[in-house]
Order: sequence, then structure tokens, then C-alpha cells
Amino acid sequence: MVGNAGTLTGLLRGLLATLAMLAALLAVLPVQAAALAGDWRKAVPGEDPEGVRHADSGFAPFDTTRLTSFPRNPDGVWVRLRPVSGAWPEAGEVLVVRGPDFERVTFFPSSDRPYSRSLHDLDPTAEPAGHGRLHFALDPPPADGEALLLRFEPQPVLAAGVTFAIVPRADYLREEARWLAVASACFAIMLAMALVAAFSSLVLRDVSFLYYAGYVLSYAAIQALQCGYAFHPLGFASIAAAPWNWGRILTGLSVLLATLFLDRFASLGRFVPRLRKAVLALGWATFLVAASGYLPGEWPLRITRALINPLLMAGSLVLLFASLRAFLHGGLYAGVFLLGWTPLLLLVLLGSAQTFGVLSDVLWIEDGTMVAGASEALILSLGLAARSQAVRRDRDQARRLAELDPLTAVLNRRAWTEHMQVLLEKQRTIGGPLALLFLDLDHFKSLNDNFGHQAGDGALRVLVRLLRQELPGDSLIGRYGGEEFVIALPRASWQTLMAIAERVRIALEACRVRVDATGAVLTVSIGLAISRSGESIAELVERADRALYQAKSEGRNRVVVAG
Repeated sequence: MVGNAGTLTGLLRGLLATLAMLAALLAVLPVQAAALAGDWRKAVPGEDPEGVRHADSGFAPFDTTRLTSFPRNPDGVWVRLRPVSGAWPEAGEVLVVRGPDFERVTFFPSSDRPYSRSLHDLDPTAEPAGHGRLHFALDPPPADGEALLLRFEPQPVLAAGVTFAIVPRADYLREEARWLAVASACFAIMLAMALVAAFSSLVLRDVSFLYYAGYVLSYAAIQALQCGYAFHPLGFASIAAAPWNWGRILTGLSVLLATLFLDRFASLGRFVPRLRKAVLALGWATFLVAASGYLPGEWPLRITRALINPLLMAGSLVLLFASLRAFLHGGLYAGVFLLGWTPLLLLVLLGSAQTFGVLSDVLWIEDGTMVAGASEALILSLGLAARSQAVRRDRDQARRLAELDPLTAVLNRRAWTEHMQVLLEKQRTIGGPLALLFLDLDHFKSLNDNFGHQAGDGALRVLVRLLRQELPGDSLIGRYGGEEFVIALPRASWQTLMAIAERVRIALEACRVRVDATGAVLTVSIGLAISRSGESIAELVERADRALYQAKSEGRNRVVVAG
């Protein structure tokens, strides 16, 4: 795991540098914006826009440079804007409304018909809405001292915090193009990481990767809906009519999948079993509250609006606390979770707090969550890659241990037969003989009876050590029974086979391993066979076994060739 950690550290440095550049590119352009004064009031049915534009009372002032959430009203909200200097800029300026999310805004020019816009409009004849912002051309600009008039139409969602600015059209278009480039890069990263995780889930049969892929896709979809990317340039017409319905369920789903992923990825049940229950409870509660908004009637929707943001805030804190505690208790992947998700969860927490009027002068949080989403997708994908390597390594080690004889560390009978089948097929393809040695220790029972099984185990290990010394590197050694061993040698001639067998026999006898009190020493009998055309493994082993039996019958401690 040390190697994985070093690789992960190096990659993270490069990724964080890349994401820092993306965040810098996403920074607001230093454009000269005209200072605006704003006021608002609730709309009532049957009002004349021009009368509203010139009304002297009933409006409450607000700061156009700070995030302002207008209250829900069945007939909408009027907003008036005036230049602080009293004089409007020259032609070529645009009014920019930042952060409207799903709200529809109607603009009432004094010399033309009103028109409305939202981030989810798909009218091919209209100029596309901006990404995360709406714009209205001031061409011609209003008369000096006259107010711009807007109406925020009622929507079945919590009102988003918005700001207003008058900027040159050329600067607006440059900012828009740069935003689109960065957003496309972020969404591409999230989509790619989700697809890799989904594929890994199928290959490794690990549902953690599937939870992660589902979370990343649902989070990316939420971002694409809120900023309008799903409609321009993607043009998803099927969800344009009511994007808030999709956003609501995607929010609940993303939180639920995030908690399920953290549970398995960071092993919460192992490191923080009590906190695990709180994490899962909050995940399911958020999902159920979001889904309850689809029930008939007004009350379920009101409950959803009232509880969804507090649950998001509470869930962010609990996820961070649980992963921190798991990391402090030794959970390595909980640390990876902290590294990847802390910036994102903090931004989600701050964004939820902004709906209650907190941090209303911080305007970059919504765009920052998009960059943070790409960042956590990359970092957690690296963590998943390290985890998959560890899983594969553990599986390979378990497979190797399952194949090896625990006493002698050579292949057991089942594994030797499987490897032998592969070797036999290979020899049939490339041609050449495949030789087999069948060994059996002489008087092994006497050794165990006289000196104990520990001495017998030692004798088996001595034989294996001698085999490794005398046999070529491509030999296939297996323990076939108690004191029986089989060795396959590719491309070995009779002369080579006999020479190897004799060296093993003589070397074991020279070790002078006593089998009883009379001074008799441990020896080995060996039967040899070379494969014939079309012969199976069982047939080859049987011929070598008959040669071994003949060696035993003729007095032991000898080598006999089959046939």
C-alpha cells in the first residue's frame, strides 16, 4: 500500500494543479459594471407594468451586488433597477441576472414588448440563455432616470439567490465562452470517471464502484440542470418543461448514493459502526423527503421545501465527521474520501446556507461546486483504482495460497493438474515432448513412526529443496499425496530426464536422513514417462505411476522408465 500511496500522491499533485487552473479560468472577468440600485415588491393580479415602473411607494430596497432571494408569491415579484449615477450606459450593454436556477424572469422594456427567459428555455428562435446567468440586451438603453422592470415568475421551488449587473456585451460573451469551456471539461471528467467506475464494478463485482458511478452521474446532472448546461448546449427537451422535478429527485438520489458509497468504500461498519447508522439514516431520510415531493397534494411539497436544505446541511457535516473518525481509526480510504469530498461538501454546505441569507456576498460558490465535483471525481477515482489494485492483489494472493501445499509450498494436487493441463495444451501446439517424474519417499512411514511427524515434515521439505536445486526453472512441481510428488518437464529428452532423476536420488541419499535406529537412511523411488500423441494427463500420470511401482518392487531407491 506504500507504493499505491506514493503513486496517488504524485497524481494528486498534477490533478490539483490542473483543477486550480480551471478554477482560475472560471474566475469572474474584471469587467467594468455600472453600479445599480434595486428595489422589489410582491406582484398582485391585474397590475399595469408601466404603473409599477413609475410607482413611488411599496418597494423595498436591496443590494444588487449581494445574493438576494425574493419570497415566494403566487403572482410573482416585481424588481426595479436604476443606475446609481442616474445615467444609463451607452448602447451595447446587457443586464445580467446571475444565479436564477429554475426561476423564469420577464423583462419589460419601455419601448418594446416584454419577453421572458429561464435557463431551461429551448426556443430555437431565441438567443440562448447564459450558463448560470440570464441576460437582457439594453438596446436601446432606457432614458436617464427610468427604471428597468423585471418580474420573477412563481415557481414550485425554493427561490435562488440572484445578483444584477450591467456589463458590456463583448465582455459578457467572453466570460460566457470561457465558462462553457471550463464547464465542458468538468462534466467530461465526471462522465468519464463514472463510466470507468461502472465498468470496474462489472469486472470486479464490487457494488462500491456502482454506487460511486451513480453518485457522480446524479451530481453532474444536478449541476447541469441548475446552470442550464443540460439545455444549452445539450438540448434535453424532455426535462425542460419541469427541470425542478428532476432536480429534486436527483438531489435525494445523489445523497443516498454518496452515503452508500462512503459506507462501503471507507468500511464504516468496521471503523465507526455507530456513526455508520447515522450516515445511512440521513442518506435514506434525504432521499425519502425528496421523493415525497411527488406525492399528490400541497403538503408533501411544502415538507420537501422545508426539510431538503437542512437535511443537506446536516448530511454534509455527518459525512465529514464520520469519514474523519474512520480515518483516525485507521481507515485509509476514509482519508481519500476526506481529501476528495471535503471541498465539495463544504461548498454544498455553504450553498445550502446561502438560501437562508448567509454569505450573500460570496458569488463563486455555485460555480465552485462544479469544479469541486470534477476534483472529487478524479481524486476518488484514484482512490478506487488503489482499492481495486488492493482487491486484485488480495485475490491473487488468496488464489496462490489456495493452490499451494502449506507444508512444502509447491502446488497441491488440484492446482498441479490445472497447470499441467495448460502445459500439455501448449506442448501440443508448439510440439516437443512433455516428461513426467513420479516420486515416492522410501520407508517414509518408518520415519514418522520412529521420529515423529515433525521429522517427516522436515524430510518432505528437504526433498522439495533438492528438487528446486536440480530441476530446470520451467519445471512444474506438485505434491500428489502424502509423500508422493509429481514433476512435469517440458522439452526434456530421455537422457536429460534420467540425469535429473539420478541427481535427485543421489542427493537425497547423501543427506543421510535416518528412518530408524538401525541407521537406514531416507531414499526416493522415481518413475519416468514421456507423453505420447493424444495422451491425457491421467494416462501419462498412470504410466509414470506404474514405473514408480516397478521401482518399489525392484528394491526401492532407483529410477525406472515407463515402457
